[in-house]
Amino acid sequence: MNLIHFLYMMCYRMFMTICMLSIAYTHAHLSPNLGLIRSVSPDDIVVYIPDHIIVYSDGRYEKLIDFDTTPARVDPSSGVQSKDVVILPDAPLSVRLYIPKPHVKKLPLLFYYHGGGFICGTAAEPKTHNLLNLIAAESNSIIVSVDYRTVPDNRIPTAYDDSWEAIKWAAQHVDGNGPESWLNEYADLGHVFFAGLSAGANIAHQMAIRVGSENLGGSINLDRGNHPAPPIFLGKNTRRVGRSGLPVY
Repeated sequence: MNLIHFLYMMCYRMFMTICMLSIAYTHAHLSPNLGLIRSVSPDDIVVYIPDHIIVYSDGRYEKLIDFDTTPARVDPSSGVQSKDVVILPDAPLSVRLYIPKPHVKKLPLLFYYHGGGFICGTAAEPKTHNLLNLIAAESNSIIVSVDYRTVPDNRIPTAYDDSWEAIKWAAQHVDGNGPESWLNEYADLGHVFFAGLSAGANIAHQMAIRVGSENLGGSINLDRGNHPAPPIFLGKNTRRVGRSGLPVY
């Protein structure tokens, strides 16, 4: 199946399916201390983003979702291979790569950014991993899933900076001389796509703009390829609460 057509179809399916699953998933993984919120004085809470995070006036914070992780491996149902690659050891920053089988020619390259309101989530969470196995198999594309760092440990714009570093890392492979063999041998950097969910869709949008406005030496060609589903965007009408003025999504 053509990657463009597949991504348009997956945007709708991702929105409907993940929204439904997230309801059950979120309530199944809420922090066991969530019930304490009602016993805390409102003056002690600086920011409360439901199902995501509480920030207290003394500087403590609590993320309200516990995410499971799944290791990179060969997917038994599709044959898609995945592996984790550290691209910036000092950060640290890593990506999870997916490649379908058989891979006998150059394949389109998809950058994917997970959701979580810039607060939660990883590239290794099971629902993201399973989704990308499906996309890699059905669209016959290589996927770079960026495990960008989240707030409040790493403040914005760290998530954007990490995502841009992943693009620059991939661009090193345009002549087949980069550090990762999968991209050297099989990635077609002339056909690149971006996709993401929620905060990740926002990142995909921003990365598409940046690729179009900054010079990467002609090494990456964005091929009608920004597929956010659905994005978070903040603006002047964003509702903000608490003394910090941080947004509520």
